[in-house]
Amino acid sequence: MNDRIEYLRSMVRPILLIEGTMFLFIFAFYEGRVDPVIVKFFMGLVGGGWTWYFGERAWQKLRGK
Repeated sequence: MNDRIEYLRSMVRPILLIEGTMFLFIFAFYEGRVDPVIVKFFMGLVGGGWTWYFGERAWQKLRGK
């Protein structure tokens, strides 16, 4: 049971970091302080990084590491 809790904790930290950063960029975009191209680039970067991170974790979990 403790392993499961530690696993969930380790998943929550990066999610909060990513979502918080995305919220700041979206807020800055709506305030008119950031160019839309930068927001699109950043959202693509974050989305790709998020997919890679959780895909890698799932792969390691399947391999038993």
